[in-house]
Amino acid sequence: MKRIKTIIALSVLLISINTYGQEFYTNMTYNISVPMGETADFISNTSFRGATFNMGRFLTDKIAVDMRFSWNTFYQAMDFDTYTSDNGLISVSGTQFRYINAFPITLGARYVLNASSNFSPYFAAGLGTYKINERLDMGIYSNEIRKWHFGMYPELGFFYRLSYDVGINMYARYDHAFKTSSTKAYSYIAFGLGFHFTKL
Repeated sequence: MKRIKTIIALSVLLISINTYGQEFYTNMTYNISVPMGETADFISNTSFRGATFNMGRFLTDKIAVDMRFSWNTFYQAMDFDTYTSDNGLISVSGTQFRYINAFPITLGARYVLNASSNFSPYFAAGLGTYKINERLDMGIYSNEIRKWHFGMYPELGFFYRLSYDVGINMYARYDHAFKTSSTKAYSYIAFGLGFHFTKL
């Protein structure tokens, strides 16, 4: 909770910096996410359930800062099999249902090319906190791990203006939540498509 308050306070400070005449924007996008690394070892299925909300402000014609809230969920039903514990002492047969819900809250910056034109490619990167909920269900048994992680992301995308204040946002983003003392790292690539709204 302390991390979230710090990130929100910093984002409000950055976005409220005296930027008279500069553009404020919000993005709302739908995400399709592909698990990577240790995440893919647990769940290999592509996720079609995810969303991102950004709000930010341009500090110059090319540089902007923003805050991001995302949600991505992964699910996989495994084949009926016999599963053995890491220490090899317990074996259980059945069908496993695996879930991961990831909730990144990040601060970022982006460098935008051709910001005044209809088509504006950009590169973005940021840091923040990732709430990861991992659950495994098997029969009447369930095991869930909930943990906050420190994480980062790079992103490549573009805005395409449909009118003065409405456009399309498309991107590819790599999210990586670093491992903690008790949990593994989580990573995935999110492909986003949605709306870009601007206001002076």
